[in-house]
Amino acid sequence: MQHAPEDLRLLGSKELAELLGLHRRTVQTWLKDGRLPGMKLGRDWKARVSDVHAYLESQRAATPAQEGL
Repeated sequence: MQHAPEDLRLLGSKELAELLGLHRRTVQTWLKDGRLPGMKLGRDWKARVSDVHAYLESQRAATPAQEGL
């Protein structure tokens, strides 16, 4: 059995919560509302690692740089 490349691997809501430092329910809400890109597979929400990285980069780019840091 071959493994998917890392950027195509799917993370469940628990793994996403740990990665992002958020509560699992927050992650599930964000996925359901479309704030985070993902899909519902069975009873759990999933997101690709590459999509999560792209989301984080878009949030970083949207946040104004803080002066004096």
